[in-house]
Amino acid sequence: MSKLVIVDWDDSSFMGFGWMNRESFDEPHALPCRTVGWLTYDGENSKVVVPHISSGKEGKWKDGCGAGGMTIPVCSIRRIQVLTTPDMNGDEVLYDDSRDDSSP
Repeated sequence: MSKLVIVDWDDSSFMGFGWMNRESFDEPHALPCRTVGWLTYDGENSKVVVPHISSGKEGKWKDGCGAGGMTIPVCSIRRIQVLTTPDMNGDEVLYDDSRDDSSP
């Protein structure tokens, strides 16, 4: 099973619409971002974080599908923290309307 993570990373920022004189550029800066989801690919040059998963037809999380995946270049990543979900370690569960016993 993939790990649930929160990733802090820097994205490119938009400089403005249309042609601009160099003198009118603001000081360039990266845009700090935060992404939360399942780490489905943990490569040397990039990571893929998927925020939405389904348990698939058989109700097994490991066989399910994902949506909304974000590829983040490693050179842009500031921090990756592994999160623990309540149903993985027995801590407080805020809401549970389970229709079966499977969990991510």
